[in-house]
Formats: sequence, structure tokens, C-alpha cells
Amino acid sequence: MGKTELVKSLGTRDIAVAKRKLIKVAAELQAQIEEAQLVPVLGTPEAFLSQARELRGKVERGAITAREAEADMDGALDVLLAKEAAKRGIDEEGHPRFTAPEVAAINRAHDVIVGRKESALARLLEAHLAELQEDGILRPSTLMEKERRIGDFVAWFGVNRSWKDVRRSVAVGYLKHLKAKEVGPEGSGERLSRSSLVKWLSDLRVFFRWILDSEDADTRPQNPFDGLQPAKDIRGKLPKRRTWQAAELEAMLKGIPKGDPLWPLTALAAYSGARLDELASLKVADVDGESFMVTEGKRQASVRRVPVHPVVAPMVERLIETSADGYLIPGLLEGGYDNKRGVLIGKRFGYLKGKLGIGDSRLVFHSFRSTVESQMLSRGVPLERAQLIVGHEKLGSSTPYVDRGIVQDIESNKALALVSYGGVDSYVAAEGAAAVVTVKAKRRK
Repeated sequence: MGKTELVKSLGTRDIAVAKRKLIKVAAELQAQIEEAQLVPVLGTPEAFLSQARELRGKVERGAITAREAEADMDGALDVLLAKEAAKRGIDEEGHPRFTAPEVAAINRAHDVIVGRKESALARLLEAHLAELQEDGILRPSTLMEKERRIGDFVAWFGVNRSWKDVRRSVAVGYLKHLKAKEVGPEGSGERLSRSSLVKWLSDLRVFFRWILDSEDADTRPQNPFDGLQPAKDIRGKLPKRRTWQAAELEAMLKGIPKGDPLWPLTALAAYSGARLDELASLKVADVDGESFMVTEGKRQASVRRVPVHPVVAPMVERLIETSADGYLIPGLLEGGYDNKRGVLIGKRFGYLKGKLGIGDSRLVFHSFRSTVESQMLSRGVPLERAQLIVGHEKLGSSTPYVDRGIVQDIESNKALALVSYGGVDSYVAAEGAAAVVTVKAKRRK
């Protein structure tokens, strides 16, 4: 390639985003290296593959017959094998000492000349992602994650190798590779969590299921990733998230500059338990009297009616009166792979939290959900009611009988009104009644 190193920017200042992008970009660079190694040179396996494609094109155009093309390929293969055996020597089976990518190129040449379906992993991954994108079911961020995870396996195993070469032993070997992968800062020893490993293997299992679905049932091999799971860790550990304390919420609210949309967003989360994206995308038209309607979300349970807590009711009225763009929280920019209004403001929340000295990594914006739910449960609210309000999926045995729309709004209002942060309540009520969002986010140049 004429270079001693390859450099590519990850295009972000955020270390978390950089880590997510890293594997995909590394896989792309590895693919570039492998493609450069496969530039056809006369008399090589790669040139043999290029010749097969040219002959197949002639067959499809009617210039030659399939039998003539196969005869030409047989002759070219005999010349190639004799030449490479003399140059490299032969292995125990009497074959020239080809590398795995070279063997893959020869096998692909045979598939091409007889018109078989594409079997190279890199080509199949492209087709798989294109089909998922055309279906339009997955969000861009989810599609990117699938490309990153499956692409890592393809780069590890070989971009031009056939999916048919992926046996169970290969899948097990790749799981060992993933377990040893260092994902934190260099030298930190941080590894992928079990939940990340499960997602990784799930994407590969679906990818190979997609490949196998097009094969004949009587000759179809077993999915190499079926049933492959990392061992469970049953040791006790601290939970990854914890609830907000009143003093921490007060410090956060008092540290946010006046007029910043982050203030009403934080207050609303602390007294509703709604997700960041749900609140950021909430429109004035979605607020109806003493509640607001979440019309779209992560799961079906996310679509629900959420009561407006009495403490933030004056703030909500004020925001409705002063909104300049139709959103309850105005002035937010869209960002991220899915162009959501909560991505960039969520990052600012994390930066400000650290700046204010609230350094516990278990305390994040999403922790408001468990804070609100925990407070309701500790005050005697039934689990099903609490989960209905915050939009959790598992509602218990009563799930089929619960109307997530307007049913029992009065009971939900009473339940959420039990959430309190002591003296912080009066501060939020007073400040919220006069809240006006004057800061409008601007994109960096």
C-alpha cells in the first residue's frame, strides 16, 4: 500500500462514542490491508479468481459455453498448482502451501465459474446489512452496532473466506478472542461485559441464520453460533446504577446555568422517571391537562400516559406558554446516529455532573427512572402501577388487563405525587414557575 501505518479519525471527542466506533474502523482498515494483499498478480490464486469472473461474464453473455469456461479454468488451475508447488513446496496432503485467504480465493473461483451463490463473508455481510436497512425496522444506531460486531468477526476470520468454513470450533475460538479483547484504556484490563458478549453472539447467530435460510433444508449445516453463550457470573456485585439523593439533585439543579434547557429537562426527569429521549422529544401538543403522552419509545410499554407531578406542574405550564419551537423543552439539537434530541444534551448532563463533583459513575441521567420507581415502591405503590408509570416492560400477571392509555389516571397521579426530595421540592416548584429557556444549542464549527 506504500505506507508504514494507516490512520483514520474516529470523528468524535467523546471517548464512549470512540470506543463504539473503534472496532468497526479497525475492521475496515484490516479489510483494506487484506484487499491490498489480494491485488491480482499474474499466476496467483487472486488472479485465478479474477480470471474466473471474466470467464463467467463471457458465459452469461453467450460468448462461450459453460463447459469451455470450466475447461479453461481446469487448465489454469493445473498451471497454478504446479508453479506454486515448485516455489513454495507442498504440505502433508500434497498441496502447495497456500495461505487461508489464497485457498479462499481458489474456492471462490470455483463457485464463480459454476454460477454458485456468493459465499464470501464480507460480501454476505454487505447483503445482510443492505436487506436490514431496506426493511427499515432497525434504527441506524442498531444497524451500525450490528455492522461493527459482525464486521469484527469477518475481519478476524478473513473477509474473503467462505461462511462454509465457519465450524463450531471457529465460533468457540472467536468467543475466546472476544473474552480476551481489551475494550478500556490501554493497560486497564477492562474486558467486554457478559451482556455485551451475549449481544455480540446474538448478532452473529442471526447473521448465520440469515445465510442458512437460503440453503436447502436437507443439506443445510448447523448454525455454528447456536447455543453458544458465555458462562454466567453468579457472584454478588454492586448494581451498575444507583438512585439519586436529594442533595445530589439539588447540587445538579443549582449548578445548571439559568435559561439552560438542561434545567427543566433534569427536573422533569426527577419527578416523572421518563427516559431522556422521551422527554427531549416531548411536544407541547403531547401535554394534556395533568399528564403527558409518550407516543413512541423503546418498547411497546414505552407508549403510555405519564402524570405531571404537582411540583413540576407550574414549570410545565410555563414551558408551554414560552415554547418557541413546539417542543416542551425547546432549543435542543438533534444528534447521534438516530438524530435524536436527547443525545447531545445527555452528554452535557454527564460533563456538568463531573464538573460539579458528582463523580459516582453509577449515577447517570437514566438513574432518575429507578429513583422514581424506588420511591413509589417504598411508599406502598404496587409494582405494576410503578412500572406502568415509568414504562417498564414487565408488569406482572396483570399485564394483559392493563390499559396503558387513560385507565386509572387518578390512581397514577396519586402514585407519582408520592415522589419527593424533601426541601428540594419547594425550590423546584418556585424556580420552575419562572423558568424560561433562553439558551439555544449551537453546532460546533
